[in-house]
Amino acid sequence: DVACLAADAAALAVPAHAVPLFCQLLRACRLTRPRATVVSGQAIFDLLHLHASHDVIVLLRLSVLLVVMAFTGHIIGCGWYYLATASEDTTGVWLAVDGVQDADWFTKYLASLYWAFATLTTTGFGDISAKTLTERGFALAMMLVGAAAFATMVGKVSAVASKRSLVDELYQSRKEAVTEFVKFRRLPDALKRRIFDY
Repeated sequence: DVACLAADAAALAVPAHAVPLFCQLLRACRLTRPRATVVSGQAIFDLLHLHASHDVIVLLRLSVLLVVMAFTGHIIGCGWYYLATASEDTTGVWLAVDGVQDADWFTKYLASLYWAFATLTTTGFGDISAKTLTERGFALAMMLVGAAAFATMVGKVSAVASKRSLVDELYQSRKEAVTEFVKFRRLPDALKRRIFDY
């Protein structure tokens, strides 16, 4: 049975101590009801804030950013390819000029994706570039989108990093306060260890 196989694979992939959280995440995704397969992102983040460590949350947020950037690059790459195939003049488009027109679909997709990410990340090597007026207009719009997306990505990563440093700073200040309290009260060594282990 395919459903059992998927459940067994998920059970092997998830550590034993995280199984309750994993089950709650599946419930939040509503994967048990075929008619409601929409993932509730806010419900997942709420569960993670309750049960997961700060590092897991940071990793998840960065992963979401990467997935959004990959999806954006895919959509823009598909648009770039569509412009070349929809043009009436098939000899002057980037596919023909860059020698990709007769290649297989994967090479065309990879070339389109390469152009999209070079444009989105503001790298712009220039080896695949706009040849027609329509392609130049699309490229200009994607440069603006890329600049905004890149700025947003850098801002979000900076926010995550600064939040992490605030958490570390708070932890260190609390640890110093506990250390001072332990020294001031001259607590026994066994109790000190229990306090710091906690």
